[in-house]
Amino acid sequence: AIQARGIGTLPQGFSAEPRPKKRTPEDWPRRLSVTRVDRLQRDPYSLWAESVLGLRAVDVLGAPLAANLRGTAIHAALDAFEAEGVAKNAETLLALLRKELKRTGEPDASWIGRLAIWEDVADWYLDWRRGRDITGTLEREVRGQYVTEIAGAAFTLSATADRIERTAKGSLVIVDFKTGNPPSDKSIAAGFDQQMPLQAVIAMNGGFENVAPAPVEALEYVAVRGRPDARRIGDGKNSPLSLEELIAAARDGYVRLVASYRSPDAVFA
Repeated sequence: AIQARGIGTLPQGFSAEPRPKKRTPEDWPRRLSVTRVDRLQRDPYSLWAESVLGLRAVDVLGAPLAANLRGTAIHAALDAFEAEGVAKNAETLLALLRKELKRTGEPDASWIGRLAIWEDVADWYLDWRRGRDITGTLEREVRGQYVTEIAGAAFTLSATADRIERTAKGSLVIVDFKTGNPPSDKSIAAGFDQQMPLQAVIAMNGGFENVAPAPVEALEYVAVRGRPDARRIGDGKNSPLSLEELIAAARDGYVRLVASYRSPDAVFA
């Protein structure tokens, strides 16, 4: 409140107490991506401002290459590397990474200064790729959605999976490429960072294009950075919950979360 901060006395007719506007379920979006579900938990007002009020953040002119743009460039390079007819070697991968990063505005000096790191990353990625258990289809940048009824109305959960592999056993492995630090299993088990478990929910229900429903064997984060790494969540090493428990908790928590914000009395603050 203004008075509590010592700024002065409120003008006549104004109240220091917020008065949330009553809203109906029609005001609230009828679909969310898995990443926006995480935003709804961490910063609900920003989602309300963007989805309902139509506000958008403006990029700062002359700012350094944003982390999200660098991540998009790396994702694009890895996807192009898997295309048919592309030579699967380090030289090709490095050329694709350079091309995509340059397209986003990264200067030549930055690339040259980090070339030795990118060479190590390319070698690591090729080793990781050779160890994949893929006998069926491999889908890349695949879109999916899962429609269910929440609080009396249909709601759509959507996602774009970086990579979905079908193993020799017919189960699915969902891979998410990160250019920063992937979330920890403890954070996921606590109800945050639900992107991967919610993608599993979509996959198990046959929601991804060209991916028949099947059990999800693993959810794997692949960190493409200076020190690359790959980690499967819920594998019993660092997680208080198993993979099956993480997926079930994400599904139930998502339904409760959306239902609570569909209430006319919900306050996005």
